[in-house]
Amino acid sequence: MADGRILRVGAVQYRPIPGAPEPNLAALEALVLRAAGRGASLVVLPELCTAGLVLGGSACAARWAEPLAGASTARLGRIARAAGVHLAAGLPT
Repeated sequence: MADGRILRVGAVQYRPIPGAPEPNLAALEALVLRAAGRGASLVVLPELCTAGLVLGGSACAARWAEPLAGASTARLGRIARAAGVHLAAGLPT
C-alpha cells in the first residue's frame, strides 16, 4: 500500500453444494474465519459462492438470485464483522 501498510489477501476456493445457500454459507463462514486467523484482512470468495455453480442459462440462475440487500449479503456481512475482514464475493443477483 502507498502508506507502507501491508494488505494480506485470502482467496477462498471450495466445493459448494449447487442450490444450497445455507450449507454453503456455513462452509464460507469457517473458511473466512480461517483466512482471518492467518492474517488476511481482505478475503475473496468465488463467483456464485452462495448458490454454487448454476447451469441452465439465465432462467435457472434467476431461481437463486436475490436482492443485493438480501439474506446472503446480510449473513456475509455478519461473517465479515465477526472475522474482522472485508469480503469480495460474486453473488447471483
